[in-house]
Formats: sequence, structure tokens, C-alpha cells
Amino acid sequence: MSRWIVLAVCGIALQLGAGQAAAVGFGALGDSLTDEYLVDDPNITHTDLPAFNWVQLLAELRGVDFGEFSAEKRKEPRNAGYAYNWGRAGGTARSGPIFIAAGGLDVQTFGSDNTPGLLPDITNGNVEIVFIGAGHNDYFYRDYLANGFEQIMGNDAELFILDDSDFLIFEQQVLDGILNSVDAILAANENAKVVVASLPPDTLLSISYIVDAMRQLDGRLETELATRDQARVKLIDLYAWESERYDGGDQFQFGGYEMARDSKASEEQLTPEGTDSAGSEPCDSIGRCATLDYALNLVCHDEPGGHPGTLMQGLIANEVIAAVNPWLDSEIAPFTDEELLVAAVPEPGSTLLMGTALGVLAALRAAKTRRRGRSAA
Repeated sequence: MSRWIVLAVCGIALQLGAGQAAAVGFGALGDSLTDEYLVDDPNITHTDLPAFNWVQLLAELRGVDFGEFSAEKRKEPRNAGYAYNWGRAGGTARSGPIFIAAGGLDVQTFGSDNTPGLLPDITNGNVEIVFIGAGHNDYFYRDYLANGFEQIMGNDAELFILDDSDFLIFEQQVLDGILNSVDAILAANENAKVVVASLPPDTLLSISYIVDAMRQLDGRLETELATRDQARVKLIDLYAWESERYDGGDQFQFGGYEMARDSKASEEQLTPEGTDSAGSEPCDSIGRCATLDYALNLVCHDEPGGHPGTLMQGLIANEVIAAVNPWLDSEIAPFTDEELLVAAVPEPGSTLLMGTALGVLAALRAAKTRRRGRSAA
């Protein structure tokens, strides 16, 4: 018993010193990078992953207020998750033609099917800081879903001729989708502030013509956002940490470990829930849990491409933290490598501080209890 008391004190000390978020409501609009992972819904596979995303990490380990959590799927374009998180797997910046258009970025309501959306919570002050991360999927769909909804290989460079009139119409639609949402948020409440994520050009298998196209949009986005109130709008690069983590080659440094820059987990590295090598979280909806071998990859096993794993999502969260901290009375502490390793595989390792492990485990297990309790209800 005394051992657990000592560990509990260590965990409480960690939590008190972790830099918990101030009492400010946070909202989020975007795609599967922002849509919570671990959603137990057989119709949603893109985010049913044995990992945590940046919204979950901030909510559970830093107390950031993304609204009440619901384990039940809501009306489109919503999944289960936090009330103020309107990220939707597959979401786009444009309002069409994809079915899940805008993933909550509709300028009128940030919703669809008569769903009220996020805008009322911004207007009434429940949400003061909004993250927007959209546009990536627009380029994905243009290249990979050029023939309706039939999956095709990405070999359509002619769709990305930068000065072609058809492409410029497409680009303007993506830009307008983001800027109109920014303007609607700023107009809804004089205290509202917006963090906009630039598009990550080196994703989508680093196809050169898509890289060039995304960089062109990022340049236009930077120019346009510079004309807005700079005290209320920030453009950030969610992958700015990359230059600090690579050794100049292909090895990525994290918490004393090295992994390949293009590392991708495999299903063979998962283990059934309840086995000695499985943590209590994160596991997917069919009970397959992350091992250390699985977690020590930058992206999960899903196709195509793969979504960031817990470790990369934590570094993305740190970029959001750095952006919003100047707006807060009480700053949020960035995640340490040790915290993220425990979150990725929640069994205390011999190289980790026990207090860190216990504090992280307590928060994540509490979150799991809430999810399962509401599912049962």
C-alpha cells in the first residue's frame, strides 16, 4: 500500500506541474489529423487506430477544454468525441463535391444537415480559440479520386499545372474555404482567435507536383492571413519540429530511440488487449493494442499513407501549444518525450520516471473509463 501512496504523490506532483490549460474553450475544424482516434464505430475506419491524436493528448493530459466528450456518433459531419472538435476523417476545406464536405468548415454554421455546428459556441464565448487544419484532403481527392469515388493511383500531374485555369479555380476554392472560416470566426466574437495550420507539402508520398501545388497554396495563405488582425490570427507549421529531430539523414531521434524517417507500423506489431505486453490504452475497437515496437514508428499501419502515431501527434500538439500560449494567462507545458512514450504504450518502462508514467496512466485510464461508460449507457 505504501508503494502506491508514494507513486500517487509522484503522479499528483507531475499533474500539478504539468502546465494545465487555462479556463478557455478550444474548438477545432479539420480532417482526420484532428478527428479523435479510438472511435468505436464500425463505419469509421480512418481514425480507429491504436494511438492518440493531438486533441486527445491536450484534453486528457493537459486539461484543454474541447467540450464534453460523447462516445456516441453524432449527425454528420460529426464523429464521437469532444463537443467542440469538429474535425472529421476525410474532411475538406471546400464545400464540395465530397460527401463529407468541409468536415465542419461550412462558413454559415460549421455544420451540415441543420446541425448547429461550432459557430454558436464561438458567438456565446464557450469557445475562444479555434484551430483550423484543412486542405490536405482536397489535394488528395483531386489526385486519387479523380474518377468519382473510385480509388486510383496518384499519377495525374496534369491536374496540378500551377498556372492552368482549372487548377487555379480549384486552388481558390480551397483558399476560400479556409479564409471564409477564419473571417466567420473573427466576426462571431471579438475575443475569438484562430490558429491555421499550413498544408504539409511533404505528405501524400512526397509526389513532386503535389508538393509544388501545396507550397503555392501555403504562400497564398500566408499572404492573405497577413492582412487579418495579427493579434488574433496565427499561421503555423505543424511539422516545424522535423528539422530538430533528424540527424541530417534518415534517422529520427525521440526519447533516446532512433527510428527511420519513413517508419510505418504494421499490424503484426499489435497485441491483443489483456496480454502481458499490452497496455490499457491505446487499442483499436477490436482490441488490438500498441506495443513499443508499434509505437516507435512515425505513422500507424493504416492505408493509404498512414496517419501519425501518438509520438508524432504529440509533437504536433506541441506546435499548437507554442502558438496558443501567448494568448493564455496560464501557459500549457509542452509534452516531453517521456510522457508521449508512456501515452503511446501505457506501461511504465524502466527508462521512464515512475511519476511521469503514473500521472499519464491515471489520466488515460480515466479517459477510457469515461468512453466505455458512455458507450454502455
